[in-house]
Amino acid sequence: MDDYQLAVRLARYGGLPTEILDRPDWLALLMPIVRDDLRIFQSFRPSGEPPLPCPLHIFGGCDDSLAPPDTLAAWQTHSLQPHDMRLYHGGHFLFRSPDPALVTAIARVAVDATFQGSGIR
Repeated sequence: MDDYQLAVRLARYGGLPTEILDRPDWLALLMPIVRDDLRIFQSFRPSGEPPLPCPLHIFGGCDDSLAPPDTLAAWQTHSLQPHDMRLYHGGHFLFRSPDPALVTAIARVAVDATFQGSGIR
């Protein structure tokens, strides 16, 4: 599909503001980045490497039809220290208008990671 069609589809899922559809100059700048991101996603192949030794925090949207909870849960196998999967109100792009609890949870993860091992909390 062409850039405009892809942008319309992304807007339908909440991944782009609909206002950008009326700005061909902005779309021309944005869509090569979007396509690169999609190429990276499509090129992922499991490596067979052992799970990561670090924690893996999994956040998702309750209404996400692109990455439903059972798909997200599979990410837990990629860490030796997986945390519980956390679901919040929203779809695939739930960060566009995040649930305050999601922001708090992500901030907590960032604070914990920043001070881990330093003894400061």
